[in-house]
Amino acid sequence: MSDTTLNKPPVSVGTGGMLYAILKGLIGSAKDLSAFTISPFIFIFSLPCALLAPMLWAFLIFKSHCVKVKQDFSLRLFISRHIGSFLFFEALYFICLFLLFNFVFFKLDYLTDLYISQAQNLNTLQIGTGAQADYARSVTFLFAVCALVVLILISFLSLSAYSLINKDSNPVKTALKALLLNLPGFIVLFVACVCVFIVVERSFAVFKLNAVQAMVLNQDYFDWSFAFIALRIYLLCAFINAIFVLGALIFKCLSMPDKNA
Repeated sequence: MSDTTLNKPPVSVGTGGMLYAILKGLIGSAKDLSAFTISPFIFIFSLPCALLAPMLWAFLIFKSHCVKVKQDFSLRLFISRHIGSFLFFEALYFICLFLLFNFVFFKLDYLTDLYISQAQNLNTLQIGTGAQADYARSVTFLFAVCALVVLILISFLSLSAYSLINKDSNPVKTALKALLLNLPGFIVLFVACVCVFIVVERSFAVFKLNAVQAMVLNQDYFDWSFAFIALRIYLLCAFINAIFVLGALIFKCLSMPDKNA
């Protein structure tokens, strides 16, 4: 059972901890958490909270753990005591998101203008051309980098939240220490997330192209759009929750099963 009165320094959970976190994210449950806490079925609540207020979602996960193990933890009282730190981290997070998305929109406009100028010079039907392929690769790389930065920010804020729960005097320093201590695991998690979504989006593009071709030829086709929307939501929930589970393991707020048990 976790004890919020004890200061627990972050530990290295290794590859096993990273794989365990991904597994729990994919399954949507963990033995130390209340039912449906990290389930994809509550994505309407969990995704906005995790993406817009990562620290709050980390607090809620810890609250779920305390309910599961019957440990006293007042979330309202805890947030009121750390409201200054919470608002500071949230403001910093939104500033970073604002700068990041402004850069992405600027870069996207530049790439689009470049592609249009190249297409006009080629004066050919733009279906499967080299310019189109270059544009698609550039946009994919741009969004992959954007997603990677967001994942890093969410990871840092989740670790900062667990640092506050851990009663560390310097949550920024402790979060950075925890991130560096488990950097290989986080890198594998980030790369896995980005690669999986690239495969999903490329698969969707192939199915969409086949659908367009079938429409042109007046043939029957199956619309995979809703299936891919559901798949994206499920995978996003899985990887985002894996980040929070990994952070909880690092600060011993959650525990992996004992192999000797």
